[in-house]
Amino acid sequence: VKVSHAPTGPVFGIVMHETMEKIYKENLQTDGAIAAFDKSLSIHEAEIIDTMSAKEMKEYGHKLIKNLFESYIPNSCKDVRLEEEIHVTLVDNLPINGIIDKLEFDGDTVRVVDYKTGSALHGIEELSVGGNYWRQAVFYNILLEESANIDTNGKTIETRYVFLDDDSQENG
Repeated sequence: VKVSHAPTGPVFGIVMHETMEKIYKENLQTDGAIAAFDKSLSIHEAEIIDTMSAKEMKEYGHKLIKNLFESYIPNSCKDVRLEEEIHVTLVDNLPINGIIDKLEFDGDTVRVVDYKTGSALHGIEELSVGGNYWRQAVFYNILLEESANIDTNGKTIETRYVFLDDDSQENG
């Protein structure tokens, strides 16, 4: 199977997010992560509305997982909370909430990690001031600063976007 492009539909992102969560929750290594990916893909296979087949997604996912274990996962922070749902109320009773893929607690840093399955080049554009990823990072900071459940006093809040299809990932 030759993969000529990245997946365009939502299923691949869902499967990769579920796999990343299992990697950290269950301390999986490469083979276990690939098995978790395959299981998740089989669960969601009927939902695929994409130009990429399930077989192509499987091959592409295996490649990304292997790349992540070579360059990102071994060096990433292990003191984490996964799929953290945060609800806060701002002034004038304005409720906001969000789900953060992974929170890392790294000394005096609270790091939001958001997994992206889209193009890293597109992501760079979205990180510029006013771009979608920039606004998302601001939103995450507001959530964390206002949350009663996460101690951010005296800590730096960072947001890191991990582009899962980027072969150049270094430590996370």
